[in-house]
Amino acid sequence: MTLLFCLILVFATGVGAVATGSARGRWIVIAHGIAAIAVILLIPWKSIVVRRGLRRARASRWASLLLALLVVLA
Repeated sequence: MTLLFCLILVFATGVGAVATGSARGRWIVIAHGIAAIAVILLIPWKSIVVRRGLRRARASRWASLLLALLVVLA
């Protein structure tokens, strides 16, 4: 849930930074950077969940790995 909140915050501040596009919107860019750092700090905890999920043999496992690869490439 925390990761979802951080990702929504990163998206919203990113859109806000692009929409503002001036020096007055500097605080939005700073908030965007802070939210991005929060996402990066959540990676170790998310990797535990991912490893646990990969141990389960499910048909959708390969689709999940493909999606993760596409996210990394993007």
